Amino acid sequence: MGIPEGPQTVPDAAGGSPAHSLAVRSALTGFLRDRGGVTAIEYGLLCALTTLAVLGAIYTLGNQTLTQLFEVVASSM
Repeated sequence: MGIPEGPQTVPDAAGGSPAHSLAVRSALTGFLRDRGGVTAIEYGLLCALTTLAVLGAIYTLGNQTLTQLFEVVASSM
């Protein structure tokens, strides 16, 4: 009768970290050690550099060269 009901916490006898702190630390270290995202970043950079190379080539060739190319292809059809 004299003991209140409800959640009661038991302190760590050794004075260490609570269990939830260890779980958070474990999740954080697992996230920092994960290297799967590095590959996605590399592919993204490769795609961006390829796009820049294609756009640079189109800009260098100019509008006139591409127009002539399309006219040749259209006349041969």
